[in-house]
Amino acid sequence: MIYLVHYNYDYDESMKSGCDLRAVLEDIRDAFGIRTEVSHPDFADDIDESYASGGWKGFTTHVLDPETAALFPLDLKQASKAVASNHAMIEFKGGLEARFEKIRRQRAAKAA
Repeated sequence: MIYLVHYNYDYDESMKSGCDLRAVLEDIRDAFGIRTEVSHPDFADDIDESYASGGWKGFTTHVLDPETAALFPLDLKQASKAVASNHAMIEFKGGLEARFEKIRRQRAAKAA
């Protein structure tokens, strides 16, 4: 899985990507200038608050399956919870993998 982030601060746009969810969330934290630990339950709310109070024009997060090129929105609350524990990370990645696997099966059925 590849995590994608698009930033637009005062019309200065940039993108970041990575396979390490914690590192991607830390990049988001740094871009928004907050100090909240990425695994803290308030992380996503603090990002929302910072977004609303600054010069932000856009911010999106997605997860990409490189095998199918399927793209799904990345929920920051779920992602933050996932990096809090190994058990939560397994559930988080398992849920995403199930969505990607469904697309793989659908595409294989069409190709057959």
